[in-house]
Amino acid sequence: MSIFILYVVLSVIFYQDIKYRAVWWFMFPVLFLILLILANFNVLNKNYILNFIYILLLLLIVWVYSWIKLKKITLKSAYNFIGLGDVLIFFALTPLLPFKSFNIFFVSALIFSLLAHKIFKKYFWYNGETIPLAGLISFYTILFHFILVVFNVN
Repeated sequence: MSIFILYVVLSVIFYQDIKYRAVWWFMFPVLFLILLILANFNVLNKNYILNFIYILLLLLIVWVYSWIKLKKITLKSAYNFIGLGDVLIFFALTPLLPFKSFNIFFVSALIFSLLAHKIFKKYFWYNGETIPLAGLISFYTILFHFILVVFNVN
């Protein structure tokens, strides 16, 4: 049942981000809690803490890049490059996988999002300049998790 709810929450995030370019804020804590349930509430595991630190370091790099690019230092300067929903989904997905697998998943999800955005922009209905990252990562997570479940990969 919790897997079904996981797919519903991820689908709602995908739909809202693609259609409205905004996602209900409470979807991310719900997603985090569902993934904790699927991980048997093992949030203090070293792997999930490493995932959290990994996301923090990447966001720090984005913040420093935006600071250098915009020539001003504010906390909001990074929002020109990445949205709050994108940041929230990164943290919500930390209980999904162990550290090494999470790194592979995260990088492949970003690559998938970039390619999907380019394809949508060129061949389909989407004409936005920004990438709906939270939505595309949600869609990728559905595909990824479905493959893990179907092929019984641990």
